[in-house]
Amino acid sequence: MPNTVNKFIDPDGNYTGGYTSKILKPTASSHRSIQTRCVIQVNVPSGTLSLQMRLTPDAPWFVVKTYSASTVEEMVLANDMRIVVTDDAEAWLGEIV
Repeated sequence: MPNTVNKFIDPDGNYTGGYTSKILKPTASSHRSIQTRCVIQVNVPSGTLSLQMRLTPDAPWFVVKTYSASTVEEMVLANDMRIVVTDDAEAWLGEIV
C-alpha cells in the first residue's frame, strides 16, 4: 500500500526568508477514518523550523518541536498542523498506512 506524502506549502512558494505554511490535515483512508501516525522529513539549510499543531480550529497553536538541523522521525498527527520557518527550510509528512 502506498503512503500519502504531503508537503507543508509556503503560501508565497519560495520556501526562503521565513514563512508560516498552509495548514495540513491528516487524510482519510479506506480502512480507517483518519491516519494517526506519520514520518516527518525536515530540510533545514539555515534558521529553524517549528512544527505547530492544534486539535480544533478554535484552539491555540502550540509548538510540538523546533528543528535546527535536517532529520527524519516518526510522530503522531494532529487535526491541524503547520510549520513556522525563520529562514530557509521545508518539511514533508508521510502518513503511515
